[in-house]
Amino acid sequence: MLSQNQVQSQLNAMVLDLVQESRVNHRPAEAYFGHYKVTAVCRINGIRVQLFEGGKLLDMAWRQADAVSSDE
Repeated sequence: MLSQNQVQSQLNAMVLDLVQESRVNHRPAEAYFGHYKVTAVCRINGIRVQLFEGGKLLDMAWRQADAVSSDE
């Protein structure tokens, strides 16, 4: 069984991969983490990451473009 820190680290790594995929492909990226769906969208004005369970939005994070560096 994984610890809470290990699960959080895996989720964080997946989110970073999704953000990079969205940035490279210029479209939303999505993946599943257990029964949760995680999406990432890179736009000219920022990055949005969303967490869904059963089609219902559970959480969302937004980071504006001025806070986003080009080497992330």
